[in-house]
Amino acid sequence: MISSVKKRQKRNKPCLSLSSPVGALPGVGPKREALLADLGIRTVADLLTFAPRRYLDRRSIRKIADLRPGESQTVIAQARSANIKALKRKRIATVDFEDETGTLRCVWFGQPYMAKHFRPKSFYALSGTVRIDRFGISMIHPEYEDLGEDLLHTGRIVPLYSLKKGLGQRQMRSLIKFVLDVLSDSIVDLLPSTVRNELNLCNLSEALRTIHFPSCFDELEAARKRLALDELLLLQTLFALGRLNRRQQKRQKRLSMSQSDLEAGLPFTLTRSQTVALSEILESMNCDLPMRRLLQGDVGCGKTVVLSLAAIAACFDGGQVAVMCPTEILAEQHYRTFSSFASDFGIEVGLLTASSVGRNQIFQQIEDGRIGIVVGTHSLLNQDLRFGDLRLIIIDEEQRFGVLQRLNLIEKNPEAHLIVVTATPIPRTLALAIYGDLDVITIDEKPPGRGSHKTRVVNMSERDMVLEEIGKRLRLGEQGYFICPALSEGEHGISNVEKVISELRRRFGEAKITALTGKTDRITRETILREFREKQIGIIVGTSVIEVGVDIPQATFLVVDQAERFGLSQLHQMRGRVARSSNDSISYLIFSDSASEIARRRLAVLESTFDGFEVAEQDLLMRGPGEIIGTRQHGLPELKFAKIPDDLDLMVYARENAFRRVLEDDRSEGWGEWIDAVSGVTEGRVVIV
Repeated sequence: MISSVKKRQKRNKPCLSLSSPVGALPGVGPKREALLADLGIRTVADLLTFAPRRYLDRRSIRKIADLRPGESQTVIAQARSANIKALKRKRIATVDFEDETGTLRCVWFGQPYMAKHFRPKSFYALSGTVRIDRFGISMIHPEYEDLGEDLLHTGRIVPLYSLKKGLGQRQMRSLIKFVLDVLSDSIVDLLPSTVRNELNLCNLSEALRTIHFPSCFDELEAARKRLALDELLLLQTLFALGRLNRRQQKRQKRLSMSQSDLEAGLPFTLTRSQTVALSEILESMNCDLPMRRLLQGDVGCGKTVVLSLAAIAACFDGGQVAVMCPTEILAEQHYRTFSSFASDFGIEVGLLTASSVGRNQIFQQIEDGRIGIVVGTHSLLNQDLRFGDLRLIIIDEEQRFGVLQRLNLIEKNPEAHLIVVTATPIPRTLALAIYGDLDVITIDEKPPGRGSHKTRVVNMSERDMVLEEIGKRLRLGEQGYFICPALSEGEHGISNVEKVISELRRRFGEAKITALTGKTDRITRETILREFREKQIGIIVGTSVIEVGVDIPQATFLVVDQAERFGLSQLHQMRGRVARSSNDSISYLIFSDSASEIARRRLAVLESTFDGFEVAEQDLLMRGPGEIIGTRQHGLPELKFAKIPDDLDLMVYARENAFRRVLEDDRSEGWGEWIDAVSGVTEGRVVIV
């Protein structure tokens, strides 16, 4: 099939560009086009930037007599004879190859047509794992290549791609090679020449060819670095263009309330860090342009207090505030907190979730401006919801939302100020990559008077000891949480809420144990939390739903079953549920015997520190940013070539250059073409990463 495709290509060389659909390529019919689309490959540019997941080194070519069993090796040999054999219900093709040192038999199960694929006396490169048995030296389903063609699959460094069933590695390599041969001379390199020269980077066409078909691994890293800079510079240029666009929006109304007025009625004193954060937010809200801020801080640092005061300032003279949360539990908690602060200023706070009764009436009160602060979940994105004068948007636990959801809420008033909030601390340089369009504010200290917290990581064999400790605490009147990775019986061996509830009730008594999960209805949930506050319940058993939104300071202990099944940031958030008062607290993280060494090292980080910033740094080093902040959830372009944190220096370089050139309108040295292409002004010029 490959050879016939090549013949058609020579007869009818298609007219291609980077923006051409992959369906225009020879050999790509509707079925294959759909398979490629499932991989995110819709255009020729997508195909060229589909990064290999790894590479096989097939450069070492041996004689047949020198082949070693159990190793993947490559030989060059001449086809001698072919046969088809029947084995039970399968037909087997066997082809014998030879060189001057011996004979090699290659076997294909269930592929009898392979017996006719090789021309006698023609030379082929063959790569595969070598076996030696009573039939001699053999390979099962080896990669092969006719030496009359350019070597793609053997005798070189060979790319391997993450593909779906129905799309083979050979097909993918052949498609990419064809496109590179057709387009390599016509790919326009839009990266500004000053950047290429300063960093000594190869041109775009060379980088694309090398990333797929490198001649050596040093060359491969140089190509990756070039493509990594392209995608980081593209991302930062988009951020800079977004900031430039905001400069052109109309002026915002000035605040009529000062920071001293806001702090005067508080029954406590803000920490230094809270005071600075509030000051920066209020100052930004008094500027001419819409504010775009990221507020980050560790669990329990008092972010909600700062947000509540900012919300009061925004709606004190008739404005409105929208507070979007990822879960109903968090929305209900924020509703209580914001109400407690806003009531003293005569500001009405509303709650809007999927469980809210009288939604049409709430919608009308929001549109009329009677509700000043509305706290809600995804319900705030309802197209029928209109605000009278929306001036501030707050998105809490922002990493749980996508960028498109953020934009949908902003569209209700593009000129409104925006604060996105995360309790998953992110190193500043990484924050620039993920939230490049936002200015970062960090609350880096906790309110005084908090008790100490200890985390113990224990093996499942010590679980009974943990339960005995919990029993002692219950008898002393303490309360806490027990977290399981599953809700009900499913995969064998996975701890679940239903089983643990039964176990704890047998051990500690029926009345003291209850379940709280994502499936708990609103009325039951409110009852459980109220009874927990009133100390009628000793242990809440649940899933990770309590990770955010449960703020009951008297809780002092946490148990997490099979803790290796949770992320570090999740576990740190859970610990924050029991370290919110002057009482000392403890967390038990129980891991299974099957937990990997990496998982155990991650848990050891939590045992060594309660500093969320240090936890985030360690998590970043161990796992990379994708799992920590959920790149896909953010809706950002997935980084195909850049590696964070390895390429943070490239990211900082990209940010500094993009923001300076865009905001200062410096279009010299090729920057004009780059900016126009990124902003979509120039048709036919594609920034392909």
